[in-house]
Amino acid sequence: MNLRKHPTFLVGFGLVALLVAQDVYDVELGWLEQLQADDTYKLASGCVLVAYLAFQWTLAALRVRASKLAGTHLRWHRIVGALGPVLFYAHATRFGWAYLAALSGLFLGNILLGSAAPLLQKLHVRWIAASWPIVHAAASVLTVALTAMHAFVAAYYE
Repeated sequence: MNLRKHPTFLVGFGLVALLVAQDVYDVELGWLEQLQADDTYKLASGCVLVAYLAFQWTLAALRVRASKLAGTHLRWHRIVGALGPVLFYAHATRFGWAYLAALSGLFLGNILLGSAAPLLQKLHVRWIAASWPIVHAAASVLTVALTAMHAFVAAYYE
């Protein structure tokens, strides 16, 4: 795989690796954590994440409608998708517990899967090449469901 043609592979994996390393080594950014303690900031950054998810879902909508724009949007889908960890980190510096850990892992794992897409598409193992988009879409549906649950729980307890 030519990484110059697929920089999102390196960006996606690199950003997720930085998030994991930050969590493992318990690196704290006091100013960001203080900002995240503000309810208005938390709501705004959560809305940005929801907008990110909505943008990512436009590719599926374009493909369902067999739009000619789907091919062009795929490039933006990959670029924006690889930058997802930055938005995640702006919203939360920790992965959380229980369903929040599941949501965090699913969100970041799906970014890794999407970032690995160029590599997976070139594999000569038919079942992997055929199944990764299904797993990616299923993880996206679960991410939206858990995000809705998180929004409900966060709104209920605030």
